[in-house]
Amino acid sequence: MYLRDASGNFLKAKSINAVGLQEPKEAQAWALLQAMIWTQHVTNSNVIFELDCKMVVDILLTASPKALLIFMSL
Repeated sequence: MYLRDASGNFLKAKSINAVGLQEPKEAQAWALLQAMIWTQHVTNSNVIFELDCKMVVDILLTASPKALLIFMSL
């Protein structure tokens, strides 16, 4: 994962090894959660996340507010 500024310039990057994630959607959701946690520690700016797994995006867009809170609290 990496951070860019509003102009698209590279700021920081981080790599995480995830062992045991079987499904691509599971890995993508886990990576998004890790990116959200990481950005809380490295910036206080507004952040836009880009994903390449439409299934995860669709799930997040249709999830209930309670489900999103549970996801964010993991």
